[in-house]
Amino acid sequence: MISENKSEASQFVSKKCYEIAYAIFRVASHIKSKSLAERMENQAAILLESGAAGDFTSLRSAFGVTEYLLRFGSDIGILSQDNSGAIIEELRNLNSAIAGLTEQTTPTCINLDGIFSKEPLNNIKGENNTNEEHRLMNISTTDSGSNSLGVENHTSFNAAMRQSAILEKMRQSGNCRLKELQELLPETSERTLRYDVQNLMEQGLVERIGGGGPATYYKAKEGAGGQ
Repeated sequence: MISENKSEASQFVSKKCYEIAYAIFRVASHIKSKSLAERMENQAAILLESGAAGDFTSLRSAFGVTEYLLRFGSDIGILSQDNSGAIIEELRNLNSAIAGLTEQTTPTCINLDGIFSKEPLNNIKGENNTNEEHRLMNISTTDSGSNSLGVENHTSFNAAMRQSAILEKMRQSGNCRLKELQELLPETSERTLRYDVQNLMEQGLVERIGGGGPATYYKAKEGAGGQ
């Protein structure tokens, strides 16, 4: 399962890097400043190669340089603000997704041979043990991705993917209520969706309109991801 998640993550990052690099090359081809165009194309090539190699460290370093070049071109009037803002927004969304991936750590596997005794468990009897066994058996994972204790089993990568989809939905729809997000992600629990929206609000990407209840809706902040 872990290897599948890593493979899915690598494919997602590689695909997004390809799209961003393609967009940068398209924009750079219309820039009158040959020097700036070449620098943007060089950064696009770094994004493309690092994404294909899964080199997240190089990617995150290139994000900052690429954003500054785009902002510079926009500020001096040789690059469309709409084009600059759209690419910067994609860069920031991908950077957030990668940040979630790099936070995951692989636990160290320690050799535990010789620590535990070989005493058969079926030799231990008693009502208390039986009750405890039943209690443990009742802690089962549900289809929604949570166990009976209410602990979510979503990975950081899945959270980043959900939040990227939620942000895109808000940008397209304008005002977006929680019910619409549930329709967008029917397999995700309401609690998880609320967590995702709260996380986007804390990043300054989303704002809540209304004091609570059914009338409350959310929208992507103007300029979130770059303008």
